[in-house]
Amino acid sequence: MGFSRPVAACTFTVVTFAAMACSPTEDASARAGLVAGTQSGKVRGSESRGVKHFQGIPFAGPPTGKDRWEAPRPPVSWSGVRNATDPGSACPQEPTEQPRRVVEENCLYLNVTAPRSDRTRKKPVIVFLYGGGFTAGEASKYKADQLVRQGDVVAVTANYRVGVFGFLGLPGLKNSGSFGILDQQAALRWVRRNIAAFGGDPENVTLAGQSAGGISTCINMMSPGADELFDKAVIHSGPCTNTGNGLLAPVGEVEKEGKKIERELGCSSLACMRSKSAVDLLDAVAKSHAAVGRVAYGTPTLPTRPDKAVQTGRIRSMPVLVGSTRDDGTLAASGLLPLIGGVTHDSWPAVLKGLFAAPDDIPKITRRYPVRTKQEGTDQFTAVQTDWGFSCPAAAMRAGAASRMPVYGFEFADRKAPKWPGLGERMPSLPLGAYHASDLNYLFDMPTKLQPDQNVLSREMIEYWMGFMYHGNPNHPGLPAWPSATQENGSPVLSLAPGSGGIKPVDASSEHNCALWNHLGRH
Repeated sequence: MGFSRPVAACTFTVVTFAAMACSPTEDASARAGLVAGTQSGKVRGSESRGVKHFQGIPFAGPPTGKDRWEAPRPPVSWSGVRNATDPGSACPQEPTEQPRRVVEENCLYLNVTAPRSDRTRKKPVIVFLYGGGFTAGEASKYKADQLVRQGDVVAVTANYRVGVFGFLGLPGLKNSGSFGILDQQAALRWVRRNIAAFGGDPENVTLAGQSAGGISTCINMMSPGADELFDKAVIHSGPCTNTGNGLLAPVGEVEKEGKKIERELGCSSLACMRSKSAVDLLDAVAKSHAAVGRVAYGTPTLPTRPDKAVQTGRIRSMPVLVGSTRDDGTLAASGLLPLIGGVTHDSWPAVLKGLFAAPDDIPKITRRYPVRTKQEGTDQFTAVQTDWGFSCPAAAMRAGAASRMPVYGFEFADRKAPKWPGLGERMPSLPLGAYHASDLNYLFDMPTKLQPDQNVLSREMIEYWMGFMYHGNPNHPGLPAWPSATQENGSPVLSLAPGSGGIKPVDASSEHNCALWNHLGRH
C-alpha cells in the first residue's frame, strides 16, 4: 500500500512529515482544544459528538531500511502543526483482518481519544493493544468514543510490528523475537511524556489488551523495559501463563524459524534480508511456512518464561483484571474442525495427541470430555479449546498473582453477543456463543449492534472498567459487588451477562475443569 499520511496545504507545496498550518485555522483549532503539543511538534485533531480524536501520531521513527529489525527510534520532529485527523497505516500483514495485504512498513503511529471536557483535572489513561496472533491487527479498528465519553478517560491505541517484521529471530540479531514488544514500550514512553497535553494523567496509565494484546500486557508486566511505564493492567483472553498456544517460544526456536525465511530469500546476512521488499518477506514466510507470530523468551526483553515468572513472583505488582469469555474457544474450533474433518469417538484420542503430544494424558482428558456422537465431538473439542486454551490459563494467572497484588477476575458470558462481520463462516452450524473478543463489543465502538439489554451491560461494564482505571478497584456504587480473586476465597470471577442477575460471581475454575488442566500442567 502507498504512503497516505494526511498532509494539509496552506498555499503551496507538500511537506514530508507535517503540514504547515494557516494561522486562522490554527487559532480556531487551538481555541477549540484541537491543537495539542507533543515533544515532536504540534498536532491538530478533530471533534465528533463531544469527543476529540488525534489520529496517526508518530510515536517512533519509520522502522524501514537499516532500521528494519531494530528497536524503535524516536520520531522525527516537525515544525508547524501536523494534521492528526486520519489514522496511519497498519503494519505489514496478510489479509486476515485486513481486506488486502498490507506492505507499508512506516506504521508506528498511535491514536488518542479524549473527552471534550473543560475540567482541569487530569484523567486516567488507558492504552489498548490489539490482538491478532502477533501476525495481524490494527490500532484504529478499536474506537473508544463511548468508553471515553462515559468514563471521562483518555484512550490510546497504538500499532506495533507483527509477523516477520515484529518477531523475526536470527542468531546474532539483537532483540530477536522482540521488536513488536519494544514498539509497545515505545508507545508507552510516548504516553508518559506527552499524554498530559491531551488531558491525560501520565501517572495513572492502565495498559490493556485482548488475545495477543493481552499476552503483550502480561509480558510488559515482567519485561525490564516496561518498568514504571504503566500502573494497572487489564488482560482480555490473553494470559501469558499458556505456553502451549504457539505464541510464546524460547529464543532458540524463534531463531530456527527465522533461518527458514533467510534460506527462502537466499540470504546469508542481515544486510541481504534488509534489502528485500516487504512483499518479498511476506512471500518468503508463506512459502517457508515459518512460524513468525511468536514472542521469544530468554531475551533481554523477556528474560523468563512467562508462566514461570508468574509462579515465582518475577512480575511487577499492580492492580490487574484478568479474564476470558465463556466460549473463548469457539472461533478456534470453527477454523480447526473443518481441517481435521470433525471429531468422532474413534478419532478423539488422535486429535488430542495432535494438540498436546502427551499420550499419557489422553485417557484423563477423554474421561472428562467423552465423545460418543459426532455432535459431542464438536462440543467437546470446542470445550477443550476454551478450557485448556483460555479459561484455565486465566485462572492460573489469577492464582499466581493474587498473593502479590490486587487481582480481579471476569468471565464475559453473553452467549447472544453480536457477531463481528465474517465470523464463523467456515462452520456456520457451530454456535459461537460468548466468543473470543465478543467482550470488546461492549467496551469499544465496534461494527456490531447491541440490543437494549446488551447496551445496559455495556454501560455497566464501562462503569466497572472506569472504577478500575481511576482507583485500581472495579467496584462501583449501584452495581453488583466484584470480589477480589484472592487465594483464600477460591478465586471467584465476576460473570458478565445481560439481564436481571446476569452479573454475578461464579466459580469459573470448576466450570472449566481447571483442576484437570492444572494437574496435566498444560499451561
